[in-house]
Parts: sequence; structure tokens; C-alpha cells
Amino acid sequence: MDRRQSVRHAVESIEPSLDPAALDEHFGRVDEGYLDRHSPDQIARHVYLSARLDASRPVRVEVRSLDECDYEVTVVAYDYFGELALLCGLLTSFGLDIRSGRIYTFGAATSRPTPTRRASGAGPRRPRAAATKIVDVFVVRSVDGVVFGVEQQAELAAETEALFKLVSEGALSSARDRLNRRLVERLETGRGRFARATDAVRVSFGAASDADWTVMEVRAQDTPAFLYALANALSLRGVYIHHVEMESVGEQVRDRFFISDRSGKRIDAEDERAALRTAVSLTKQFTHFLTSAPDPAAAIHAFDQLVDVVVARNAEGGASVSLTDEDLDALAHLLGSSRFLWEDFLRAQVGDLLPLLRRLKAEPLPRGRAHFASELSERLAATTDLDARCRALNEYKDRAMVLIDLKQLLDPNVALPAFSAALTELAEAVLASAIEICGAHLAERHGWPRLPDGSACPVAAFGLGKFGGGELGYGSDIELLLVYGGSGQSDGAEAIENAVWCDALARALLEFVEARRHGIFEIDLRLRPYGRKGQLASVVEQIESYYSADGDAAPFERQALVKLRWVAGDEALGRRVESARDRFVYGAAPWDHETSLHLRWRQLHELVEPGAINVKYGAGGMIDVEYAVQYLQVQHGSTWPDLRTPNTLAALSALKARGLVSAQEHEQLLRAYLFLRRVVDALRMVRGNAKDLVLPAADSDEYMFLARRLGVRRESWAAAAAALAQELRGHMATAHEFYVNRFGVPRAATS
Repeated sequence: MDRRQSVRHAVESIEPSLDPAALDEHFGRVDEGYLDRHSPDQIARHVYLSARLDASRPVRVEVRSLDECDYEVTVVAYDYFGELALLCGLLTSFGLDIRSGRIYTFGAATSRPTPTRRASGAGPRRPRAAATKIVDVFVVRSVDGVVFGVEQQAELAAETEALFKLVSEGALSSARDRLNRRLVERLETGRGRFARATDAVRVSFGAASDADWTVMEVRAQDTPAFLYALANALSLRGVYIHHVEMESVGEQVRDRFFISDRSGKRIDAEDERAALRTAVSLTKQFTHFLTSAPDPAAAIHAFDQLVDVVVARNAEGGASVSLTDEDLDALAHLLGSSRFLWEDFLRAQVGDLLPLLRRLKAEPLPRGRAHFASELSERLAATTDLDARCRALNEYKDRAMVLIDLKQLLDPNVALPAFSAALTELAEAVLASAIEICGAHLAERHGWPRLPDGSACPVAAFGLGKFGGGELGYGSDIELLLVYGGSGQSDGAEAIENAVWCDALARALLEFVEARRHGIFEIDLRLRPYGRKGQLASVVEQIESYYSADGDAAPFERQALVKLRWVAGDEALGRRVESARDRFVYGAAPWDHETSLHLRWRQLHELVEPGAINVKYGAGGMIDVEYAVQYLQVQHGSTWPDLRTPNTLAALSALKARGLVSAQEHEQLLRAYLFLRRVVDALRMVRGNAKDLVLPAADSDEYMFLARRLGVRRESWAAAAAALAQELRGHMATAHEFYVNRFGVPRAATS
């Protein structure tokens, strides 16, 4: 009787009830190493669990206590790609240190991994036959007093089943995301124990006794989540793991992985092995910095693409890339902050990303309109064609805008006012240049507009809203008013009326300055006389007539004009329009109290869904603070010229200085406004647009990620989300209470 038959008889004697077909299947697939390492009792349990797998329950988990701190965890399941990484990460997330392990894949003797594309989570990944199964046996130790009793063991089994169910349904990415959240939360709560380490990972390769597999031996310092990071690195590279032997010796790990490439072939080529060494080392190191990532799943997905570039550069003989702890920490924070930053900008810059980040960390926030204008002028100097100049301007604008965003993300010392000022100064420089370019292009055909006396017709641009206030944030649009000096016609061969010329200039601007995403740096000309029914560019006499006590401007337009500020074009015309603004906004006419409250009521009822929390338009949202400040500016600006500022924070400070708000009210409104602005920027950053400012459900992953983006850290992600919700409620309640106490409850118009 051979060894296999002998063990089978022993198993049958232990468990006579085992199905002979299940025994045939199991013993027909196992190798001699498996039989040598497990007792008949253990093998009997493996067969028993294997026979009870089905589509509704693709995994079975059993836990056996070895002593006070050590446990044996047995996992029997169908074979899915990437499952080892899930198991290792899950064990770590329960506070368990993997001391050793034996990982087996049992398939038909002639089966081989089938060629597949790199796993993306789009579908189930079973490199071997559908009936292929795994038996994974881990010896784990509960660390740092973590309780791993009956309840925790049951939770481990349930969570394993949930993850494997996702994988079986083709949702590997969702399973990874769910695990990453749980794992990072565990790493954070055990911060003292889970010190990260970037010691070198030593990877060597050899041949297995089974010629089908390559043996990859890994030696490194044992750190929490090491095996997860390692297995995850392999699965992200499309490497199939057939068998693993894990061992911890003191503070070192010595693991042997029996692997093949994604097409089922041995990994023998030196360039492939070198690429694998690089990928394993970088991903292992990066995993220990995921606690810095607001969204760990987004961070690891983006980092995997970055590793692709590093591997390709190394293969081409480029300079090897060395990542410091500071680099990895910055990358985790950055890549986990916004998928849109990665997709729109960073991925295209990935080859130079590290030098860029290091420069951003070292250099101050880029500031000053003159600075941006000078840089932009240099880039435009080499171009003459209109299309080329358009590309150059927008590429510069997009890059500079993202660099400001990145600096604010990476440097906690960059406060909101400085961040907003930098974005505003960039917008001013870009618009001034765009007006000059578009005007010159129009002049080639039509000449320049002239007044009846033959003098040049001046043109000026004015900021409104956040742009006028110097308060741009992530994803802000550019509210603009274009004004020209008077009637007349241009002096070119194809002369046209000044009104037509300036309208064409406005249309050219709308096309020339491109919005990378909807609402982000998108020019908005709607706040002009008569709105959509009015001309895109307004003559100055119309401005002075429309915005006057007897003019056609609606009451809300008086309030909106608080934010008007000259930003580009002819300065004399700019000052003339600003004087008209002061006469209209801060004149003797009383503030229209009832209409203002009705406008606010309409916003609350028409722009806020029932039950939703809108941080801009909802009760206590940003609008309550901004409107309260603007109401007081309109009411008292005629008496106090220092209140005539388009900037909310400057106006709030002036209101305090004049005793129109108390020191306590000033402090409360200031804190509420800055907090709400940060929440708005965080929402826009993750959603990639400037429109949706409704908070996600308080118990959702998105809300927890929002808390992390805002730097809220507690003993758990749920606790951090609850803390954010409480702080948000407090600030919004304060803002709305001030609004109502000063001005009354927003209400419908009276008949």
C-alpha cells in the first residue's frame, strides 16, 4: 500500500461518514508534501469542509485554539484569484499575527492556469478549473491583548464568507476595497504596535521540484500586514500563487511562494524577475503607509499604476527609483484623496511625480498674479497659432491649478485664505492673457473697437461670486462680467459695431478657457444685466443705468454686486464700474428685507432635497454665513466704507471692528465658515465636480472617507464619521441661529 492509500485508510477510519467521492476528489489532487505535513485528523476535516462547498457558500472557515494566544485557522474554498491577499489582510485586521502557514491549491493533475488579462475585478478570476480548491492552514497569534474568542472567530468566518462571495460574483475590486477599509482601520487603532518599516525586502528565485512553478523566496523584517502586502503585490501584478510556505523566525519572515505568470508559465526571464522584485518591494512598503490615505482603496489602485511606470523605467535602463518614508507618506495621502486628481493630472505626470512632490514639499505655495503671468507668458512666447496658444494656456492653467491643490493637500500650513488667494491670482493671470489673445485674434479681421471720437474703446473684466471675493476653492467656477466703454465700431477692414465685437470676445473667451471638468474653472457669464436674455458683454452706460436706484436690477442683484471686483482689462473703466457698484450697493436705498428672506426660503425649498444635508444651500450652510455678512454690508456700507469689500472674511473682520457683530459672534461665524468651506472642497475633490454639495449618508463609506479627508481621526472610522457629523451639526446650527436671530426665519413671499 503506497503512502497516499495508507493516509486515506487512516482518514476513513477516523471519519467513516465521509463521502467516498469527496475522498476520491481530495486524494486524487493532493501532493506528497501536503500528506507529510498534516495528520489524518486534519485531513479528514479538510475533506469534510471541502465537500460542503457550493455556489452559495464558496468558503468554509474553522478556528482551533492551540494555547492561550495561538490559534490554527483553516480555510477551505474554491480557488479564486487574489484570495490569499484577502485572507492575510483579513487575519491582520482581526489583530492576528501570522506565525506560519501552508497554502495549497488542489486541481486536476493536468490542469494549468489559463491565460487571462490582468485581474481588475471585472469578473471572477479562476486561473484553474472551476472545481479547483484551496486548503490554507495558518498558525496565528493574538497580539497586544486583542481578544479572539468565540464571537471574534465567528465574525472572522462571516467576514471571510462575505469577501469570498464578492469574489465569486466577479467583484474582486469591491472585496479588496472592503478589506482595505477594515485593515487600515485596524492598523490605525493599533498605531503603536503597527510601526511601519521600509527595510529592504530580499527576493530570490529558484526552480520548484515541480517544473511547472517558479519558487520566489522572500526574506524581510516581520511587520504587521507584511503577508497581505506581499500577496497583494503579487495579485496586483497578475501573478498566480499555487502554493505557499510561510514561516516567522524571530523578527524575520521567510516565505516561499510557488508561482507562475498570468498565462500559467514559469517566471524565468531575468527582466520579469527584476520587475517582480521592484513591484513586491514598493507595494510592500507602500502598504504600511495606507493609514495616511483618506481612501486606502483609491490609493492602492493608483499606486499600482505608478509601480507600472517605475518597472517600465527600470526595464528601459532608467535611473532606479528610491522612495523614502516621506515620499510614501505623501503618496498615500495624495493618491487616497481624490481619484480625479489622479485621473486628470497625476497619472499623466507619473514619470516625474516624485520630483514634483518633493519640490512641492520644499517650496512655498506659488503666489502672486505677476508670478503666474510671467510663467504663462514664457509658455505662450513660443506659440503664434491660436489653437496652439489655446492649448498652451489651458495646459498651464490646469497644471498650475493642480499644483496649488496638491500643495494645499500636502502642506498643513497652507490655510484656506492663502489657498484661495493663489487660485484667484492664477485665474486673474489666465483671464488677462486670454482676453489679450482673443482680442488680438478678433482684431486681425475686424480691427480694434473705437469710440465715436476715434479713441480706443476700453474693455474690462470683473469677478463676481467666489472669484470676485478672492475666495476660489477646489473646483470653483469663474463668475465673470465683461464691460466695454461705449458705442462705436472697430477700425479693421471688416468693421463691426463695438457691441458685436465685444459679444464675440465674450464668446471667444467661453471657448478659449476650457473647463477640465464640469464647473471647474468654467467661465460663467450669467450674472450680467438681464441674465441669459442680456448681451454677453455690457456697455458701461447700461451697467450704470441697470444697477441704480431706478434701474431694472432685481433686489438679489444688489446683494450679488457686493462681490464685484475689477480683475482684468482697462483699469480706468474698472474703477468706474466699481464706483457704480458702490453707489448702487451702498447707497441710501433701504435693504429689501422681505425679498431677501423669500430668496433664502426658495433656496431651502427648491435646491435642498427633503432629508438631505446640503452644505451650501441647507439651513446653516455656507449661504447663511455669506448672506448674513452681505446683508450687514448692504445695510451699513454707506456709513462705513471699510465694509465695502468683496471678501467674506475681510468683511466679517470689518463688521467686528465696527461692533456690528460681537467678538463671540465673529469667532463662531468665522469657524463655521472656514469649516464649511473645507467640507465643500473635500466633497468637490472626491466627486470631481463643483455642483453636488449634498452630504452622503452618515453611515456610508463615503462619509467615513470624507471624515478622513478632513483629518478627523478617532478610535474607529465610524467614530470619526460620528465626530464629523456632530461638528458639522454644531457649526450649521450656529450659522443658522445667527441668521434667524438677526434677520428672521426665511419665508415665502406675502401676498
